[in-house]
Amino acid sequence: MLSFSRFICIALLIGFLLSACGDSADEPPQDQSEGVNSSGVFDQFKQCYGDGDKTINLTTLNWQPYIGVDMRNYGPIHELVVAAYNRQGYRVCTAFFTWERTNTMGIAGQQVDGYFPEYYSKDYEEVLVFSKGYPAGPAGFYKRADKDLGFQTRLGMEDFHALQPYRIGVVRGYVNTAPLDAAIGQFMDDIEDPEAKARAGEQAYLNENRDPADSDEQNLEKLYNDRVQLVFIDPNVAKYHINNSLKRRYPDIESELEFMTPPLIIHKVYTCISRSAPDYERKIADFNAGLDAINRDGTLRKIMESHGFQTTDGVNYQYVGI
Repeated sequence: MLSFSRFICIALLIGFLLSACGDSADEPPQDQSEGVNSSGVFDQFKQCYGDGDKTINLTTLNWQPYIGVDMRNYGPIHELVVAAYNRQGYRVCTAFFTWERTNTMGIAGQQVDGYFPEYYSKDYEEVLVFSKGYPAGPAGFYKRADKDLGFQTRLGMEDFHALQPYRIGVVRGYVNTAPLDAAIGQFMDDIEDPEAKARAGEQAYLNENRDPADSDEQNLEKLYNDRVQLVFIDPNVAKYHINNSLKRRYPDIESELEFMTPPLIIHKVYTCISRSAPDYERKIADFNAGLDAINRDGTLRKIMESHGFQTTDGVNYQYVGI
C-alpha cells in the first residue's frame, strides 16, 4: 500500500495524474484502448451488478486468489462486496486498475466513492472511513526450504536484527507490518521533512537489505533463484502464484520454497469510502449492515468456500485451491 505522505501528494494532483498518465486497468473485464479520456476513466471501465435504486462506485485491483479479473465472479472478495451492497439495495459498479490508481482514485472520492480491498492504516483515517473487516489471511516470510536462516518468526514480531545477513524481498509501495516497514525503510523515500526523514533513517537498520520488486510473483521468482533469502507475502497469494504460473517455469518450486510459521500478522481487509464522497457515512454503514447479513446467513462462508478457501472457525480462511 502507498504511504500516507505519498498519497497526499498524489491526491492533490489527481486531475493532472489521470489526464497525463492514461494508463489502462490491469487485465480489465472489458475491451480497452490506450490513452483513454481521463475525465470518465471509471465509467469507461466499470461493470455494474444488481438493480438497486442506489449506486456505489468502487475501484479495485488484481490480488489473486482474493480478487482478480481472471477469476470466477472476479474472486471471493469482489463477490462478497457486491453481495453485501446488493443486500442493502445498491447497484454496485466496480473497475479494475493498477494498485496506485485504485488507491489514489478511491481516496480522492471524485469519480468514485471509494475502493477495496485495503489493510487498515491509522494514517488513512483522516481521508477514509473503514468498513468492518472481512477475511483475508496471514502474512509473513517465505524462504527456500533448503536454507536454515537461524531465526524464528513470531506473531507480532517487532525486532528484525536477526535478518541483517539477508536480502528481503518486498513489493514497492505495499504496507507489510509497521515494525518491518520501519526497519527496512519501506516508505522513507516518501518523507519530505528533513528531520522526520533523518529519524526514519535512524530506525531503518535494514534499509540496505530491502530488495523491492513490482509484484509478489516477481519476488517469489527471485527467492527461487536465491537472489533474495526472504520474501514478505501472504501465503495464500504465494500458493496461488506458485500453482497458477510459476510451476510452469519452475516445476519444483512448490517443494523448494516454504512459509515460515508462525506468521508475523493475520490480516483482515476492508472496504474504504472516501470522506470526500457524498453520504460517505451512510455508504459505509450500509455496507457494514450488508456484511453482517451475509455473514449471519452463511452467504459469506459459502462464497469463500466456493473459491477454494477453507475455515475451521468461520473467521480465518486458508486457500487450498479449487
